[in-house]
Amino acid sequence: MASRIEAPPFLIPAGTAIATPVTMSLFSTRGTVQDVEFLIPPGPSGLVGFSLWHSNEQIIPKVRGTWIIADGEVIRWPLDGYSDQPAWQIRGYNLDVYPHTIYPRILIEDWQPGQPIVSSPTPIEVVD
Repeated sequence: MASRIEAPPFLIPAGTAIATPVTMSLFSTRGTVQDVEFLIPPGPSGLVGFSLWHSNEQIIPKVRGTWIIADGEVIRWPLDGYSDQPAWQIRGYNLDVYPHTIYPRILIEDWQPGQPIVSSPTPIEVVD
């Protein structure tokens, strides 16, 4: 069960190119990510994309260089077997003339001394 939630807003400036996406760390304290959720308000109209990363590896979507493109949606994935290290990031581009904000919510079980360490991401399947 999650013991904390991290929910930093992710502002993607207008005119951020796909080739040079903006990157933001999601949290800085060790813990096991159990679920990720993204609120994408209405407005991007297909001009904004984002992806979730850990330790310089793209996690969601699984294929590097692909993006989640949404408008007025809440997207949620339960996760299992990922590293408990705080190297989680979100990356995004914005081809629009207006800035857009995505609201990630990361549900985390805090790490306790003596717990086993999971060292690398494990591929996931998207659950609809």
